[in-house]
Amino acid sequence: MIKLKNNFIFLSYFLIFFFLVFEMIFSKKNISLFLSNNKTLSQKSVDLKNKEEKKESLELFLNNFKNSSEFRKLIIKEKLFYKDEKEKVFLYKINP
Repeated sequence: MIKLKNNFIFLSYFLIFFFLVFEMIFSKKNISLFLSNNKTLSQKSVDLKNKEEKKESLELFLNNFKNSSEFRKLIIKEKLFYKDEKEKVFLYKINP
């Protein structure tokens, strides 16, 4: 009786295990999809960090441009300096 019970428990565990492995391998949401999503997420997180760093640098530049007249003068002089004869200058009307 105990042997039959042990066989039944073993068979039930084996069937459950087999079913779970089968689902993980052959279902729509399988392991390979999970791994590819994981790679995509890691790449997107790196891109997000790069964009956040760029945003911070641009915000710093904008704050310096708004708050410092010397910085404004330097930037305007730098942008108006011709590096090549074909370059053109855009003139903007600034309202204080």
